[in-house]
Amino acid sequence: MVAHVASLRSAAMAGPDRVSRTARRARLIGGVSAAVLLAMTAAPALAQQTSPEMAVVDKLIQRLVARGVLDQSDADALLAQAKAEAARAAPQGQPPAPAAAAVAPGAVRVPYIPQTVRDEIKNEVRGEVMQQAKEEGWAAPGFPDWVRRIRWSGDLRARLESQYYDSGNFAGYLDFNAINNGGGLDVNPVTNPAGGATLNTRNDREAVARLRARLAVSADVAENVTATIRLATGSDGSPVSTNQTLGGGLSKKEIWLDRAYVEMKPIDAVTVAVGRLPNPFFTTELMFDDDLNFDGMAVSGTVPLGGAKLFATAGAFPLDFRSNNSPSVAADKPTVDNENRWLWAGQLGASWEEKNHWRVKGAAGYFFFDGVRGRLDPACEITPEKSYCATDGTRPGFMQKGNTLFLLRNLLFPTATNPDQQKQVQYFGLSQDFHILNLGLEGEASIGQGRVVNLRGDYVKNLGFSQRKAPTSGQFYVPVTNVNTADPDRYYGGDTGWMVRATVGHPSTTEPFQWNLSASYRRLESDAVLDAFTDSDFHLGGTNAKGYTVSGNLGLFHNVWLNARWLSADEVNNLPFSVDVLQIDLNAKF
Repeated sequence: MVAHVASLRSAAMAGPDRVSRTARRARLIGGVSAAVLLAMTAAPALAQQTSPEMAVVDKLIQRLVARGVLDQSDADALLAQAKAEAARAAPQGQPPAPAAAAVAPGAVRVPYIPQTVRDEIKNEVRGEVMQQAKEEGWAAPGFPDWVRRIRWSGDLRARLESQYYDSGNFAGYLDFNAINNGGGLDVNPVTNPAGGATLNTRNDREAVARLRARLAVSADVAENVTATIRLATGSDGSPVSTNQTLGGGLSKKEIWLDRAYVEMKPIDAVTVAVGRLPNPFFTTELMFDDDLNFDGMAVSGTVPLGGAKLFATAGAFPLDFRSNNSPSVAADKPTVDNENRWLWAGQLGASWEEKNHWRVKGAAGYFFFDGVRGRLDPACEITPEKSYCATDGTRPGFMQKGNTLFLLRNLLFPTATNPDQQKQVQYFGLSQDFHILNLGLEGEASIGQGRVVNLRGDYVKNLGFSQRKAPTSGQFYVPVTNVNTADPDRYYGGDTGWMVRATVGHPSTTEPFQWNLSASYRRLESDAVLDAFTDSDFHLGGTNAKGYTVSGNLGLFHNVWLNARWLSADEVNNLPFSVDVLQIDLNAKF
C-alpha cells in the first residue's frame, strides 16, 4: 500500500512530461489518494472483511472504475492489497490475514507506518491536489462557472521625465497636428502676423510627472474563443501614447478604450483576431510604437518545418472612415473628401530554437498604406458662404513630425476683393505614398543563470517615396517641410530607416534583483515610415531622427521593477532640432 502511495506522490509531483496538467489527471490523484489514505488510517477496522470502512473503500474504488478513472483489473488489485495490508496491521490474536495480491515488480513493502508519517503524506497530497485545482480552476466551490472563465490583468507605470533641448535648435517648428485638427492655419501674415501653433524646441522641461494605468479583462466565451477589453489612461486620443501628465489642479484623469477584440482559433495553428487588437506583427518601435493598437482584423498561423517554425500574418486595418456628411456644410459632397484610408499588411517569417540555449527569429513584411497621401485642390475659392475645399479631408487625422508636407489648397479669391487683405487658411497633407518594406531579425543566446544576450536589427524602406515633387510640380504646389533649397523641384527627405539594439541580462525583471542593460542606435529618414505611428519617445516622436538610447531595468519585488532610459536624438537633415530625454519609471503589474 505504501508503495502505491509513494508512486502516487511521485506522479503528483512530477513535471509536465510525466503528469498531464489536466483536471482529469488531478481528479485521479485526488480520488485514488483518498481511497489509499482511508485504507491506511482505518487499517484495524479494515481487517474485518465486512466492516463499514471496507465497504466505503470498495464503493469508492468502484465509483472510480465507473467514471473511467481506473480499469477493473487495477481496482481489483488495489482492493486486494488494501485488505492484505489491513490484515497485517490487525491486533494480535486475530485470524491470519489472507494472502495478498501479487505486488508489481519494483514495489517496496513497509510493515508499519507511524501516524505522524501518515498525517504528513495525507496533508501533502491534499495540498498538492488543492493547489492544482486552484491553478486549473476545476474545483472552485461556491463560484459560478462564468467566474472561472474570466481573467483580470493590468499594469501601472509612474514616470519622471526630463527633456533637454539644444540652444541652437530652430525656434519656429510648426505643430502641424494641432493646426490640421484646429481649424487650419491662416498663412497670410497681414491677417495673421502671429503665425500658428509651434513646438517647444529650446526650453528644457525637468521632472515632468506622468502616469500610465491599464486594466484588462479576458473572458473565455466559448471553446477556442476569447474576448478581451482593456482600458488605459491618456492625455488625448493619440494612438501612440497612454501617458497621462499629472497635475492640472489635482483634476481627475481620463480613461480611454485601449483594446477591444475577439480572438478565435478555428484550428490550433491559426488565430483570427477582430476588433481593436494588439500589434500582430514582428516589428519594433522603428515603425510602430509599443503602445500602438490596430483597428481591424488579423489572421496569423504557424507551421512546423523540420527544426524551424514558419509563421505568417495578414491584416486589414481601417485608418479613417470619412463621414457620409463630410463636409457638413456642403450641399454637393465632394467625392475625394469621402475616400477611406486603409492599411493592408502581410508578413512571413521563421524561427529556430534550442530550448534554454538559443533562438533566432526573422521576418519580412510589406505594409501598404492606402489613401494616406494628400491631394491638391488646384482651384479652391473661399467665400463667407463657403469655408471648405474638396481635398481638405485628405489631411492626416493624426501626425507627430518629420514627414514631408505640402499645402492642400490653391486658394482663389473673387476679382473684386484684395487677396492681401483676405484670410488664407490652409491645411497640410502628406506628399508621399507609404508602401513600406520591413525586414527584422532577432537572435538570443543563454549565458547562464537565467541571463541572455539578445541582438535585434530592423530595417524599413518606403517603396512609395519619390524625391520629385508630388502630387504635381506646378505653380500651385507649395511644399512646407524638407524643402531642398538647392533644387526647388526636389525634396530633401529620405525613404530609409534602420535600428540595431543589444541587450544583456534577464529577459524580464519581474523578480527581485533581476536586471538587464540595453543600448541601441537608429537612423530614420523623413519619409521612411508614417511619423504618426512610430516611437513617441525618441526625438519626442516622429521621423527625421537619428541617435542612440541606453536603458536599464532592475527588479525590486515580485512584478515590480525600476527602469531608467536616456534617449539622445538629432535631426537627420533640414532644420536643426536636437533633444535628449531622461525617463525614470517605476513599474508594477498584476
